[in-house]
Amino acid sequence: MTPIEPNLVRNETSSAPKSQSMPPPNINNALPSELLLQVFDSIYVEKTQPMPRTAFAAGPRTYPLLNAMLVCRTWHDLIVASPQYWTSVNIWIGGPYDPWLGETERTRKREAERIMLERRLKRSGELPFQVNIESNSDVDLELIFDCLRSQEHRWQALDLFPTHISASVYRSQLTSLFSTPLSCLTSLRVGPFWAWMESGSTKRTWFWVDAPNLCALSCESNFVIPHSTSSLKFLSLTFVFPLFLEPRVGEPRVELGGLIELRILHCDAMPILSIFFTPNLCRLVVRGVPRSSPPPGSLAQYQHLKELQCADGGPPEHFHILAPLCPNITSFANYVVGLEEESLTEAKHREISSPVILREQSAFRVNKGRAKCLWPKLEEILLSSATCAEITELTDALPSVHG
Repeated sequence: MTPIEPNLVRNETSSAPKSQSMPPPNINNALPSELLLQVFDSIYVEKTQPMPRTAFAAGPRTYPLLNAMLVCRTWHDLIVASPQYWTSVNIWIGGPYDPWLGETERTRKREAERIMLERRLKRSGELPFQVNIESNSDVDLELIFDCLRSQEHRWQALDLFPTHISASVYRSQLTSLFSTPLSCLTSLRVGPFWAWMESGSTKRTWFWVDAPNLCALSCESNFVIPHSTSSLKFLSLTFVFPLFLEPRVGEPRVELGGLIELRILHCDAMPILSIFFTPNLCRLVVRGVPRSSPPPGSLAQYQHLKELQCADGGPPEHFHILAPLCPNITSFANYVVGLEEESLTEAKHREISSPVILREQSAFRVNKGRAKCLWPKLEEILLSSATCAEITELTDALPSVHG
């Protein structure tokens, strides 16, 4: 038997540990940072889109890229060093009040929250950012406002919502927060806070905001009035009753020359329509409540209105008043598109009847066979429910509707 040469044994034994000690494949070696950033961009954009709002905040939200940051040090450092991933700040102040927590500990906790907020704002550099504030504490809210005031020139979107039904904020806090020009602000949503007045009582209120580039405004229970409305395209009002807000301002007249869409939900719609001048309105959504005040003497026609959504759950006179004012609409719905489930729930609790659009004799049934129709350009009708006979009757009365 031929002996094995010593140098071959040495080569084989020395090569074995090398093959066994080879590191496992690393995704960071396969994907350059540019591709990783594209993946992070997609996740971040998806998870920082404005959320549909109910009356109250549901709870704290985690940082959109938290899971990615926990994968490895490389991903963590890459995200922290990228200002574009810190342009959405979520602040949730919703923990229950702890009577056993001493003032020193409470102060220490607020200081930690302030430091964390300032750190996040610093990471975004000088990029515009959006802020989502959900709070039940006017004391902690004042701390948040103090941190944000130094960055007012970078606010692009602001959501301010309570965490429960009795959450309150001092009206002076709101007026102070919005007292300086917000040149970057394009979107503002304010939820149903109770406002502490100078008299010591809590009321629903209104306040001014100086945001010349504000494009979208949503108000719930309280009313925000922009000093400049030239850029405003979208306005949504929910449970807002302007004539009952404090302090009383009479009946203001607000010009909204650039407004494209107006949504009035669970409000006394007619007084609101009477205080707004909206010559270029294209979409009107009305889901009213029984009138608490007499209808206005006259409303201007909406010559540019193309889409009307007038929910049957509201007073039928809303349809009766609005129908003649919209001669050029191409689409009508007897419910709020996007809130179909709420419409079905309401229908279960009221007597089922034919759509208001059919019950209003002066609007459509008498137009059958006439040369002139109330809505000659109507092409689409969306009904929450209707029988085959009702649909046939409607299409006969409105031949412009597409089958």
